[in-house]
Amino acid sequence: MQQEQGRWAIYVLLLLAALTGAALLSLGMGEISIPFADIPRLLADKESTEYGVLAYIRIPRTLLGFAIGGSLSLAGAILQGIYRNPLVEPYTLGISGGASLGVTFAIVSGLHLLNVLFLPLAGFIGAFATIFLVYTLSLGKGGLSVNRMLLIGVMI
Repeated sequence: MQQEQGRWAIYVLLLLAALTGAALLSLGMGEISIPFADIPRLLADKESTEYGVLAYIRIPRTLLGFAIGGSLSLAGAILQGIYRNPLVEPYTLGISGGASLGVTFAIVSGLHLLNVLFLPLAGFIGAFATIFLVYTLSLGKGGLSVNRMLLIGVMI
């Protein structure tokens, strides 16, 4: 047991080191190359062009990348926990197909020209409508059935 905890600690430390390396790499790479050693100095100098690139483009992009990646992994873990199946994914439940249908409808109808945010909103509405449909059709006399929900999701 002790040896297994030590092994997990090593894995976590290696993954944190890789995450830190990826964050530093994303701050330094781009159209304007910024050396790692110059990043603290440039963040202190608020008048430089590099400060604007770091503070307004690269740091928010890196933080949002971490947040979105964490959210997607959490959503996947929740889906796998609910269905007690390590192979379940949004495609299995028809969620991705519903989101694609919503985006396609927005493009074909021309609604995407109204606002830049309309395509993501249409995708969200399509995904939500699909999961609502799957959930509603999965309710039977005996209540909600996970197996029925998986089968209906695959059919959609």
